[in-house]
Amino acid sequence: MPAYYKQIYIIGRGHTPLACALHLLELGAQPVLLEDVKEHPFASITPKRPTALQHAPLSTLDALRKTRDRTLVLSVNNIRLFKKETLANENVDIFNYHNALLPYHRGVNAEAWSIFHEDPLTGVTWHKVDAGIDTGRIAAQKEIPLDDEITSIQLLKRQSQAALQVFKDIVPAILENRIELTPQPAIPVNSIHYACESPNNGVLNPDWPAHRIWAFLRAMDYGKLTPLGIPRIGIDGQWLTWNRYCRNAPQSTEAHTLHLKGGITLHDCKEIAP
Repeated sequence: MPAYYKQIYIIGRGHTPLACALHLLELGAQPVLLEDVKEHPFASITPKRPTALQHAPLSTLDALRKTRDRTLVLSVNNIRLFKKETLANENVDIFNYHNALLPYHRGVNAEAWSIFHEDPLTGVTWHKVDAGIDTGRIAAQKEIPLDDEITSIQLLKRQSQAALQVFKDIVPAILENRIELTPQPAIPVNSIHYACESPNNGVLNPDWPAHRIWAFLRAMDYGKLTPLGIPRIGIDGQWLTWNRYCRNAPQSTEAHTLHLKGGITLHDCKEIAP
């Protein structure tokens, strides 16, 4: 393990933090995976931890407030904020993976907001954590072009692959404390997305233009998962949801089907509580 950091911790859920940890093992480091027991919408897809990887409870972070050991923390798909005392400890360096091109779409569920806003481009960012929310100096970024077919769950998978690729490129410099960091550029509007938010509060507006409706449907689409809640539409005093959607398909006469602008169809619609 490189001499600069005496201890390395990784916090997060899913395949990406685990893949980062395994790569560190290959480099001769001894990372410790911190188990986050807080309920998380993607907990069901978190892979099993290999026996070669050390682990510790999340409460280990509390001790970092006063540690005198040089410590590296990698925050990967992590929804928790770090305590100000930990951030103020000069012996602790924290790097975070964010699934957007900062400074755009700070906060959570950035993949959905990139799609809903119909951004032509998104990507991934590794940055050093400071006292703000996703405001730290940038270590590296990688762009990902967006088309009008990609869904949130598909984009997450692409971003995870890109994040790991970028991590492998920059981790030697991080471990040797020679990584070059760049301040985030200033932009006119620098919004933050919180966990309690979803595009248009999860409501599809049938009066939107077709491209906006299509963007909403793709932004809310996480396959079988519903981290943004169940999307709905209000029609004739009823609230409906759907199991699948498509566009430019032949007109369907089957029951429980709703036709919207631009050849967009909602299938298997059912009434839900307001």
